[in-house]
Amino acid sequence: MKKLMVFSRLVFALAIALLLVSAKTDNVSLKYNLKVGNTYKLITTADQTIEMTMMGQAQNIKNKIEGAIFLKVLTTEGKVITFDTWYDKLKMSIETGMGSFVMRSDSMQDSNPGSKMLNTMMNKHFTIKMSTSGEILEVSGSDKVMEDALNAIKGLEESQMSMMKESIKQFVGKDALKGSFELSLRCLPDKPVSVGDSWTSQVELVSALSATVNTTWKLSDRKNGVSVLEGKSTLKTKENAPSQNISGIPIKYNIKGEQQILSKIDEKTGWIIESTINQDISGEMEMDLSAQGSGIQKAPIKIKSKTVTSGI
Repeated sequence: MKKLMVFSRLVFALAIALLLVSAKTDNVSLKYNLKVGNTYKLITTADQTIEMTMMGQAQNIKNKIEGAIFLKVLTTEGKVITFDTWYDKLKMSIETGMGSFVMRSDSMQDSNPGSKMLNTMMNKHFTIKMSTSGEILEVSGSDKVMEDALNAIKGLEESQMSMMKESIKQFVGKDALKGSFELSLRCLPDKPVSVGDSWTSQVELVSALSATVNTTWKLSDRKNGVSVLEGKSTLKTKENAPSQNISGIPIKYNIKGEQQILSKIDEKTGWIIESTINQDISGEMEMDLSAQGSGIQKAPIKIKSKTVTSGI
C-alpha cells in the first residue's frame, strides 16, 4: 500500500512538472519575417473629432483620413528590412461649422489644389528601413515626393501654400512617416512570449503634435496562427517642443491622454491582420498672435479618434 502511495505521488509530481514545462515552452516569437520580393499593404481609416474653444467661441471639427500604402521588401539583412514604399490612395475630409473641405488622390480638379497635390503623390516611391521589431530606422526619398506635390500647386497664395505644405508633411514628411509607421508596426516583443505576458514600447512623434507615446502590450490570446495583442498607451506632448508654423501662426500644444489598442498579428510574418486604436486626449492649444496684436491665446481642446488599419 505504501509503495502504491509513493508511486502515485511520483506520478503526480511528474505530471505537474511536465505541465509546467509545457506551459513554459508554449510561447511564440513575434517578429517581422517578410520575404524579399513580396509586397505588403496597409489600409487605414481614421475618424477624428476635435472640440475646442477659441476666443469664447465653441468649435467642432470632424476629420476623416483614408489611405492605402504599399511596402515591397527590397532586402533583409540581419534585423533590418528595406522597403520600396508608395501611396496608392489618399483622401482627407474636414467638416467645420463654417463648411466642409475634401481632397482626394483620385481627382485632378484645378479648382481643388489639395486633390491635385495628393494625386501627384500617388505611386511616387520612397524607401523605409525597419527593424524586425518594427522600429523605423530610416526614411529616404520622401522629400522629393513632397517637392513634386508642392510644385503641382505652384501659384497659390502664400497662406494657402503654407497650409498645404503642413498638410502634406503629415503624409510624407520624414518625421511624420517615422511616427505613423511605428504607431502601427512597433508592437512586437523582443523575446518569445506566452499568453498573459507583457512588454513595453515607446514611440516619439515629431510632426504637428510632438509627443511621446508609451505603450504596455499584452499577448491576450493565440488561435490558428494568429496572436491577439492588447495595448494601453499614455500620450503626452513634449514641454520644450518647438512651435509649428501653421498659416503664419506659431502654434504649440500641451496635451495628454490615453490610447486603447487591439491588434491581430499573423504569427508567421508578424504582419498586421487588423488593428484598432481608440484615442482620447485633451489639453490646450497655444497660439502666438503677437503679429496680429492679440498676444498669446490659449484654447482648450479635446480630441477623440478611432483608427482602423488592415494589412494584406
